[in-house]
Formats: sequence, C-alpha cells, structure tokens
Amino acid sequence: MPFLPDLLTKLKKPGAALAGFFRTLPGRFLSLLALIREKGLRSGVLFREKRKWLLAGLGAVLVLLLLSVVLLIGQRGSRAGPPEDPAGPVQGFHIPREELFLPDEPDFIPGVLLERMPRESWTGEDAAPYWQDPLKSGEEPWREQAEAAIDELLERVP
Repeated sequence: MPFLPDLLTKLKKPGAALAGFFRTLPGRFLSLLALIREKGLRSGVLFREKRKWLLAGLGAVLVLLLLSVVLLIGQRGSRAGPPEDPAGPVQGFHIPREELFLPDEPDFIPGVLLERMPRESWTGEDAAPYWQDPLKSGEEPWREQAEAAIDELLERVP
C-alpha cells in the first residue's frame, strides 16, 4: 500500500511550510514595527520598499479567507446531502405482521345473557305499569307538544 505513506508525506510538506511561516511571523512583524518607527509612515518609504510584500501578504490572507469559506460551505452541504442507501442498514430488520395490522374481527356475535326468562305472552295486568294512555287527559297537550317539535325543526331548516 504505497499510497498511504505517499499521502502522509505530501500532507506533511504543506504543514511544515505553514508552521515555518507562522514561526517566523512574529519576527517579521517586529521588523516591520521597527521600520515604521525608524522611517515613519508619512514619508511613504515603507510602502515604496515593502509594497510588493504587503500586497502579497494581503493577497495570501484573502485567499486563505476564501478557502476557509469554501470549505465551511462544502461541509455544510455534505451534511445536508441525500441520505445513504435506505436498503443498507435495514435489510435484516423485520416487523411482525401483528404490529402492522389490526386483528380480524370475530366471526360470531356473542349471545345475550338474560337475567330472567322472557315471557311467552303479556297480559293487560303485566303491561299496566309500563303503559300510559295518551288520550287520558285529552289529545290537546299531545298535539301542542308535537306541533312545537315540528316548528322547532322547521326553524332550523335553511
């Protein structure tokens, strides 16, 4: 596998170059400050002598900022990408049939349990407690009650 060691050496070279640049950066900054103190900014000497280096430094900073923005946007886009193959991790998963569907209804209706045996026939005396003659007090109250119910229903009709 010669690929992996080659990759590691290629990655170490830019890292070492960046480390060297940042190691010498404080010294360069101090020399720049000394030059500013010595000659001053008003005379414009600093910009004439170091113009090339100043523009190169600003360009490098701009390129690093753009590169970091592109990398951040690329990482956000990769997280929101399409999901992995849905058949991959779910292949061995099984849902029992009982959990997906309701059980079938029974084919029979349970019988009625009676507390007492039903009567074969009813006599007038047996029905008397449950019967009320509507015409005992006349038909007028029943007629008024029926007309009131009909009027109420018809008022609700649009």
